Amino acid sequence: MWEQVTKILKSLNSLIQELERKGEEFSDVIKMGRTGIQDAVPITLGQQLNAFAQGMKRSKQRLTQELHNCNHSCLGGTAVGTGMGCLPGFRAKVNKHLSDVLGRKIESYDDLVDGMMAIDDLIACHGIIVALSAQVWKLARDLRLMSSGPESGLCEISFKTDKNCRTPLYPQRYASNSLESVIAACNHVAANNSGVLYGLKNGWLDLGACSSIPLRSIIDSSDQLVAAMDTLTKKVLPSIVPNKEFCKRMAESSVSNSTMISTIFGYEVGGKVAHLALEKNISCQEAAKELNILPEEIINELFDVSNLTNPDNMERLFEKYKSYRKV
Repeated sequence: MWEQVTKILKSLNSLIQELERKGEEFSDVIKMGRTGIQDAVPITLGQQLNAFAQGMKRSKQRLTQELHNCNHSCLGGTAVGTGMGCLPGFRAKVNKHLSDVLGRKIESYDDLVDGMMAIDDLIACHGIIVALSAQVWKLARDLRLMSSGPESGLCEISFKTDKNCRTPLYPQRYASNSLESVIAACNHVAANNSGVLYGLKNGWLDLGACSSIPLRSIIDSSDQLVAAMDTLTKKVLPSIVPNKEFCKRMAESSVSNSTMISTIFGYEVGGKVAHLALEKNISCQEAAKELNILPEEIINELFDVSNLTNPDNMERLFEKYKSYRKV
């Protein structure tokens, strides 16, 4: 288990670093945030990638903690953990030799009977792997959706063309297929969880498990997840090219920006702005000006999408214009 978790952590560290690097690079790429696949409020591509990095850091902490649970041994407990027939000093000697060979301290379970019966450690460990795979799955799925196109999809990102590119669509299709393979690998990890659970449930009474399926499932999950993360780190993320101007134009034109007016005047006034914007096919900023809700310079500042993606800027704006608030 130690080797499998260590292997995952190595690839995970590289993925987190690449996400943070691209998050910084794309910190000024303003796009539309979405909830339920519907327009929500503006966000930056950098914020989205950094959020994935932060989430994966939590999985890294869980996996690092899980390494401690890989350093316990039942050797010397004999059949059921009572130690019947074990020679004096055997446990201490075997743990020392294992520690020397493995390069880390191996200790006996505090309760060897528990050690023989326990099935929760492997379940908990694979549960963390499944949780990480779900994060990787969502990252791949979201990138695939954002890159849909090249003409009639979201078209928010595309991928670099390499010198061996055969057709203009090749980079898009290659990246999309790579993301599909990542999604399939993560689905495989989720399916392996059944192998872990049912294999461990094969134990009866004083023996926790009598099946090799859980270990095979965990090793397979490790291999699948490492390959998926390496694909994202080495092939997909470095090749992302954001459609910066298109993303900003979409963010500025969304009627969901009427939220800014709703926050100041309430939903009734915000709704009027949204309806006028839809009726005339104009931005909420233009609709707010037509309705003379606020002075033009204030409207321009409130609808500056660079302000709408920064929590500190938002607080500053509301403090600055609090005298206008009617809710």
